[in-house]
Amino acid sequence: MSGAPPSPPDGPSGESGIATVPEAPRDSTLTEPTGDGAAPAEPRRAGVVGASGILGGELLRLLLGHPSLELEYVSAQSRAGRPATELNPHLRDTGLGDFEAFDARVAAKRCDVVFLATPPEIAGRAVPELLDAGAGLVVDLSPAYRVLDPDLHRAWYADVERDQDVAEAAAYGLPELSAGAGGDGARIGRDAIRAARVVAAPGCFATAILLAALPLRDVEGISFDAIAIDGKSGSTGSGARLRESGSHTWRSNVVAPYGPRGHRHVAEVSEALAAAGVFAGPRTAGAA
Repeated sequence: MSGAPPSPPDGPSGESGIATVPEAPRDSTLTEPTGDGAAPAEPRRAGVVGASGILGGELLRLLLGHPSLELEYVSAQSRAGRPATELNPHLRDTGLGDFEAFDARVAAKRCDVVFLATPPEIAGRAVPELLDAGAGLVVDLSPAYRVLDPDLHRAWYADVERDQDVAEAAAYGLPELSAGAGGDGARIGRDAIRAARVVAAPGCFATAILLAALPLRDVEGISFDAIAIDGKSGSTGSGARLRESGSHTWRSNVVAPYGPRGHRHVAEVSEALAAAGVFAGPRTAGAA
């Protein structure tokens, strides 16, 4: 299917304004194994911004169980001062404290790596703020910095203002990707992720599509000129925001198309496949 991009979700927008993304020293144990499979002797300090959402809560659970990371900073602007376990009772015995209001300088000072689990409208501003404050590594789970091409970004995320210099310096956070013949792999692959100060985590559909499609590039007789994807997600895929289409009576035992005129993850999938040297076709095709 083809068509114009659907309207992006409602949310605040703003402008960010750093001109460059200078390199900053950070511990390689954040991204590189120790060689013998053992965890680093000293865990790295991690923070989560936007920890009150579904994605943020799951990220807390994963980080608390990670042998190489120590959760140091937990921020949720709308719930600052309230216990983090209020929304995550299953983490009650982990020592989680209260949610803090977001402060880029505080987060950068206390953390070796900061994860953003915010809406893209917020992440577009927060990533440059964290870099300006001296953050060594920022991992953005929103789509604010996934799409490199500024025109393509505006086509699919019209309300998401961001810093284009940051976008050009960000690595696309799918380590299984690698550059192929004819592709520009400057922002993909393990080496790019290791070197970056900003990692743009891929979308859910994009991850599934790329991991399924890439092994086929070496199969004789298969063409990437046209790709049809049948992808399905559960109700949590749209986040914690209340809406009629997310209620149980609408979702239970039902399969419903929600992006028939085009899915926004097509933009990053097309860029990633082009960087891998396997596809350079239209970037507005639908995926429902």
